[in-house]
Amino acid sequence: MVCVSCLLLVGCSSTGGRGISILCDGQCLFPGCQAALAAFSMGVAALGIAAPSSPGAVGVLELSIVGALSLFGLDPSTALALAISIHIVQYLTTGVLGAYALAQDGESLIGLYRRVRNIKVSNG
Repeated sequence: MVCVSCLLLVGCSSTGGRGISILCDGQCLFPGCQAALAAFSMGVAALGIAAPSSPGAVGVLELSIVGALSLFGLDPSTALALAISIHIVQYLTTGVLGAYALAQDGESLIGLYRRVRNIKVSNG
């Protein structure tokens, strides 16, 4: 339970949160996980998603993290579980914070969509 709360706590930050998430959850999934492993994995993940790829880096982030952790001899299926959980928490965190910010401004996704559809584009 400590690992899940650590992942939720640091999920707000993209790159830094990812590195801390790898370290904290790595302690649960890979006993003896060290900060150097988390830092290396974070660096590989940042390089992996830097190139244009799928929207939201779906699949690319996971592949980068699994590849980095596999270099240290860790189980790829467990590394994939870690990568997917980190990515899901990041999406949920930004989604919840974004929905809260929209609500504070009196907006909604449907309202924004309707306004965008009503924008007339000039041909000139």
